[in-house]
Amino acid sequence: MEEILHYLRLKNQYYEKFYNLTVKFIEKANRDEWDEIAYFVDNRERILNIIRSFDSKLSKIFYGLGSNRFIYERYRSTVKDLLKQREDLGRKIITLDLELISKLEDVKSETIRELKHAMETTQQVGSFSGHAPSRKPVRTA
Repeated sequence: MEEILHYLRLKNQYYEKFYNLTVKFIEKANRDEWDEIAYFVDNRERILNIIRSFDSKLSKIFYGLGSNRFIYERYRSTVKDLLKQREDLGRKIITLDLELISKLEDVKSETIRELKHAMETTQQVGSFSGHAPSRKPVRTA
């Protein structure tokens, strides 16, 4: 059972790392610093893979334990506390992810507006200078 507690604690530590990584990236995103987005995505994926590996190890341990109620009762409160910590971290991560998604949507919308404005300006300048794209001349035979 100590091994289970060990992996549950490790999972919580990695959820905390996941949370902190996201906080730092959102701080940069709020300053319009997007150059580390690939690093951010890669690190989040690595952390999730580590958490999955702990889940796999926990599953194997649980499979081998059997159903000794005495062991479960002895560790019940510790396990509940660790699971509560993970649940709280999960909620905080979801809140941050929703904030990040909103920020990405804002940036996307702003980029689209800027592109439309640039295209309109190009067309206006082209019309003014006489170099506007025109319709193909109609050929008469």
